[in-house]
Amino acid sequence: SYVANPAKSADLIAEIGSHIYIKEPTTATIDHKEVTLPAGMTFKEAFELSTNGGWRNRVRMALLKEAGKI
Repeated sequence: SYVANPAKSADLIAEIGSHIYIKEPTTATIDHKEVTLPAGMTFKEAFELSTNGGWRNRVRMALLKEAGKI
């Protein structure tokens, strides 16, 4: 679920965007399409993968957690 936090996504990407987000190959549904996400995908790569709001929120929540903000 969405967590309000004043941290900007761009700032989080600059800070920890190179950290690994996807550790093992996995699939996700983005814009009603199933997409395979490769192992080793970084937070920056994941964030830039799609501008879909649901996807961006999912990555943002993981960014906030990785940065220790939630």
